[in-house]
Amino acid sequence: MGCGGSSLVEIYPEEWITSFESLQLTRRDLVRLERVFGKIDESGDMKVDIQELLDYLDIAHTPFTTKVFSIFDEDSSGHIDFREFVLSLWNFCSCTDASLAMFAFDLVRVLSFINHSSII
Repeated sequence: MGCGGSSLVEIYPEEWITSFESLQLTRRDLVRLERVFGKIDESGDMKVDIQELLDYLDIAHTPFTTKVFSIFDEDSSGHIDFREFVLSLWNFCSCTDASLAMFAFDLVRVLSFINHSSII
């Protein structure tokens, strides 16, 4: 990733290109995102697991962070690939403060229900 003059078609699968184009991301935007993704991907396997992401963000592994990661991980593979990373960032960055607060509240509510249900 991050090859200077390569076209998007040469680097990414067609479905990824469609997603990136729908977000109006430029090659320059993608190169910047690739750099960040590469820093997070400590293992260099072109996918980020929850521990790599949490280490990069310097936050604890909790049921809340696990749930958030599972939302980013569209295919439930246990990792996020570059496309999932870009789409997750786009969704997060395009949210208003109010919608982020509702998102967090809903996750806490769901996690509280799950924990309460598992006791019964």
